[in-house]
Amino acid sequence: MKNTFTLLILFSVCMTTTSLISCVSIGSNNNDLDQEESQNKTLFLEIDKPSFISEDNLYGNFVFEVNEITKDISSNGTLIAYLERPAGENNPQRWSQFPQYCLACNEDDQAPSFTYFSYGEGIIRISMQSKTDVRPMAKVLKGKKIKITIIN
Repeated sequence: MKNTFTLLILFSVCMTTTSLISCVSIGSNNNDLDQEESQNKTLFLEIDKPSFISEDNLYGNFVFEVNEITKDISSNGTLIAYLERPAGENNPQRWSQFPQYCLACNEDDQAPSFTYFSYGEGIIRISMQSKTDVRPMAKVLKGKKIKITIIN
């Protein structure tokens, strides 16, 4: 009986130890990442006139050439884009992440619009879509800054 009890305790300890060890990650050493210099960059772009607005005014975009977006970044990295929210009477200056949906941006006559960004090697495109007209949204965006964080 004593041997059975000892074996049961020994078995329980072994099982507990095995299950704890299996929870430990034994992946590659991440110290290699510390040795490389960070290639992350932050850029600021200012929105001006649209690069394109469709004939029916339902789509438009702003195109920016950005040499910092290499083929490697386009394939293996990522970008995060933010739209500037300038300081107001009751609000500090801040940044809002894309995409943006605007039901009533500043004036009653502005049409609901959806604004999003896309990127590829050497280029960033800020696109606008609306069921009625993107031109009011283009006016709202003009002069605002875009903060782009490139993560590689």
